Amino acid sequence: MIEVIVTVGTSLFINYLKKDNSIRSQYETLIDQPYSKWKEYSAEINKIKSDLNKVLKNSNLSAEIKTLVKLKDDLNQNLQVYLFCTDTILSKLAADIIKEKYDYEFEFKEIKIIEGLQTSDFHKYDSTGYLRLVGSFKQIVLKDNQENKSVYLAISGGYKAIIPPLTILAQIYNSQLVYVYEESNDLIYFPSLPVHFDWSLAEQFYPYLQDIAKGKKVNDNGVIEEMKELRVIRNSNKSYKITPLGELFKAYIESELPLADNTLGFFVEYKLMEYFLINPYQNRFKSVVHSKKIEFNGNHKEIDLILKDDIKNEIVVIESKSLLQVSREKDFEKLKNQIEAQLNILVNGKFPVTEYHLSIHHTHFFNFESIKTNLMELKKLVEQKHSEILFKVYSLEININLRDRSYFKNPYQKFLALPIKLKEIKIN
Repeated sequence: MIEVIVTVGTSLFINYLKKDNSIRSQYETLIDQPYSKWKEYSAEINKIKSDLNKVLKNSNLSAEIKTLVKLKDDLNQNLQVYLFCTDTILSKLAADIIKEKYDYEFEFKEIKIIEGLQTSDFHKYDSTGYLRLVGSFKQIVLKDNQENKSVYLAISGGYKAIIPPLTILAQIYNSQLVYVYEESNDLIYFPSLPVHFDWSLAEQFYPYLQDIAKGKKVNDNGVIEEMKELRVIRNSNKSYKITPLGELFKAYIESELPLADNTLGFFVEYKLMEYFLINPYQNRFKSVVHSKKIEFNGNHKEIDLILKDDIKNEIVVIESKSLLQVSREKDFEKLKNQIEAQLNILVNGKFPVTEYHLSIHHTHFFNFESIKTNLMELKKLVEQKHSEILFKVYSLEININLRDRSYFKNPYQKFLALPIKLKEIKIN
């Protein structure tokens, strides 16, 4: 089964008026009227519904129906349909008429009125409508992804102002956009591309977004200026407010962003390996092993790096994580469990470990206070259960200039050429 999210506009009425003026007075009365006034205009609503129900047999009257009919023909499958309405009477009225007249052809799952989604009040759109649109879209898409359903986003109808954010959402959440021009019978498909937010922006911006979301004061520096330039935040009453794009960015970081343990993490580990081969820890741990699997009594874990003093037969283990993986709640819980499992194997398996290091990589911004509580918790976890092992934390700075847009053309190549700065963080 394929599910389709359809944005609903007023093309149904506009196309009807090109042929018949019988509802013009009612239509003009209802233009831009919010959905909250639905009951006040019952006479106008009933008049429009009555007139259109008599003639609505031609799918070309509605961009929304035209798209659905063509999509069903192209895919040769039944469609489950969500109608997304703006917060206006006319959009909801169009959705009602469409559902009533075509209920036999499509399975309409829900008519969803997106609160605040309109163009007459920018503040309401900015503070409520955009976020409700994102939330409603994500709720359907994430559920369908779990059920292995395909999701199409039909944007032929609705306000054109919502096409840019919906295009971003479709790309990020792997949904296919479909669109039909008014004078054409062919659907235009916009397949999902491998488009995502850049990890380096996430690493640098997320701590600020956390603080702003909590109402905390942040210093106005180069990072803040960069965030404003990219429209992630904006000035608001001598402070800052996260924009709708910023909210989308923050939500994606918190729930979806593929972090360093997938791709970047491997690059960081090799950079660390290179560093310790050139600069042996304490000038005696000269053997460096990458991605070592340790095992004891049927349990096994992988260690990112193991530094070994072959003379004294001692080892130092290093776990490499991104700043986000230490600060995001769900990732931090995984990290605690991972460290505890690693240490249990190391100690019970009598590996000669003397120190456990956590290396945290980040861009030139590093807000220690934002993760201090988490680091103290890790230190306590290690020292209370394994007092013979010294726990240390290191900051690994990746010196990326995000204002140099040429960086994004080949980020991994440029990252491998960058020097790293490794510095111990005292957390006593």
